[in-house]
Amino acid sequence: MKKSKMKNKNDKSEIIKSKYMIPDGSFHDCPGRNTLCPANRERNRRDRPVRYARPAFRAHLFLWICLIPCFPRAVRADAAEVRRIHVHGNRAKSAREILETLSLATSRPLPDGWPSVPLGRLIEAYQNDGRWFFRIDSVRTDYAPDSTRADVSIWLREGGPVRVRDVRIHGVHPSAADALTRNWDTEPGAVFYSARLGSDIENALIGYENTGYPLARVIVDSLNLEESPHDPLLDVVLTVEPGDPVRFGMLHARGNSATREGVVLRETRIHTGQIYSQARLRAARDNLMRTGYFESVSDPEVRLRDGRADIVFPVEEGRPNTVEGVAGYSPSPVEGRRGSVTGRLDFSFQNLLGTGRRVLIYWEKKDMYSQAMRVGYEEPWLLGYPLFAGGRFEQQIRDTTYLERDWRLSLRFAPTATLSLGLEGGRKSILPDSLGSTLMGFMQTEAWVVAGRIGYNTFNDPFNPTRGVRYHTVFSTGRKRITGPDFLIPSVEGPLSVVTRRIDLDFEIVFRIARRQVIFTGLHGIEIRSGERFTPVTEQARFGGATTLRGYIEDAFRGDLVAWFNLEHRYLIGRRSRVFVFLDGGMYQRRETVRGLVRGEKLGWGFGLRIETRLGLIGIDYGLGEGDGIMQGKVHVGLVNQF
Repeated sequence: MKKSKMKNKNDKSEIIKSKYMIPDGSFHDCPGRNTLCPANRERNRRDRPVRYARPAFRAHLFLWICLIPCFPRAVRADAAEVRRIHVHGNRAKSAREILETLSLATSRPLPDGWPSVPLGRLIEAYQNDGRWFFRIDSVRTDYAPDSTRADVSIWLREGGPVRVRDVRIHGVHPSAADALTRNWDTEPGAVFYSARLGSDIENALIGYENTGYPLARVIVDSLNLEESPHDPLLDVVLTVEPGDPVRFGMLHARGNSATREGVVLRETRIHTGQIYSQARLRAARDNLMRTGYFESVSDPEVRLRDGRADIVFPVEEGRPNTVEGVAGYSPSPVEGRRGSVTGRLDFSFQNLLGTGRRVLIYWEKKDMYSQAMRVGYEEPWLLGYPLFAGGRFEQQIRDTTYLERDWRLSLRFAPTATLSLGLEGGRKSILPDSLGSTLMGFMQTEAWVVAGRIGYNTFNDPFNPTRGVRYHTVFSTGRKRITGPDFLIPSVEGPLSVVTRRIDLDFEIVFRIARRQVIFTGLHGIEIRSGERFTPVTEQARFGGATTLRGYIEDAFRGDLVAWFNLEHRYLIGRRSRVFVFLDGGMYQRRETVRGLVRGEKLGWGFGLRIETRLGLIGIDYGLGEGDGIMQGKVHVGLVNQF
């Protein structure tokens, strides 16, 4: 493939042009060798085996030479049934492989286009195996007197595979040539495949365009063949023209009506003056999509000007801010009693006023006696660096017996758009009421906590991903001090101040198994360790409900070691819509004074859907737990409105 430059009459800038050979033998100009262009991707996929003309021309020449002696007369092949087949001279391929390539079988009609079309496929199959001297000596089709049956005999010469004797590259320093061909499949001693040479050249061009040379081209100077029926050798001579180095120039965004242009450009992680890289452009598009700010992000537009590449990022503004409302109903396990209603309100501002600032307001009623609320804020890109500072306040009321409060300040560093490292610190307190202290023995505690976070996210869409991995780990430690109540302090076994540790692990992966079908898998775990003999109920981890273990009420299970998984088979019916079936499972473990080690495993299953409507994204989950009848499932209905 050679690249040329085309001048725009109304602009002095240069636009990358590429010439591609298409099946009719002509060349087609495509605007740019930008591999993000859908048209370019299609042409690259279709035309890589013929990126240079000489092997294709040689293949066609061999085809016609080999087929000339095979057509002694024209016959109607579609009416004759094959009775017997004989293949002579084959060694590299079995007779079965040859007949499959020819679509030839006994007791079946002769294939369409017999013999020219099937024999052409056979020649191509041998040449794809590196046997460029393969030829068909003769083909005989003996018809019965009534022309309804035929015997087929084929004589062929396979010839030896063409091997590469030498690969020479001109135009670059020998050390650069060695580095260029170090991982090539086309190497001395290897069998020559035209498709592999095309792939090697393509990889070389990709390497150049990712290191500042988007105008590089590789020219096939010659393919010198030393003909020999047994051991033919080929010398490959190439010329590399790297072209002038290119750096990123002016950067612009288009289509951002609400999000500020500076916010768009900083999320691309590309800066003016950086060495041009096609891989960076592809990553920039994914980075913008991953923010959730935009409905869609088109391929970047590239314009070359005096060694600079000016980039325009076309975006379609989305609705990143959401209001989510969820209502749930859990039937009572006791016959004759009313079930409990749960609910959640979640206000999430992911792009406040187009600045990228984040605000979170959350409230949840987990059951008749428990509720939680959380407020958080994050300031992005402090001093122009990928530093994010924030804070949050969280409060939970558990069974009306105690109150849990948690204050945190955080600082997060995101060296890439997919990786983040965080550090946070704060204060956590447990405040039992008189009933909780008297009947349950809950202690009043205070703890200063320090935590470290690692996050990694490659999901290609925040709402309905089809590929990617999301990983999140939090390790926290702190010193807890028991402060009351006074009448319970004498009963404390051990010191009043202990060190606590907690590890949270979340891992999710999504992959496509068919055009509209994906598999989602999530693994989650929490482990709590304390200097106390038994981990208090107020500090144990809880799970169960709509976001963890479906088919059970919210926070149904607790322990100092808990883990659960979520497995979903999703069928995508829209960009943000899907239906799915799920299987959830979990385990918990804790130690108690009376019962000792308490351990359990639970399974839940069901189905759900997410439907995008004018009102917003409607979600419905129906889950069944162990021992539940079909009418005893837990229903969760949610509405996410975006603005």
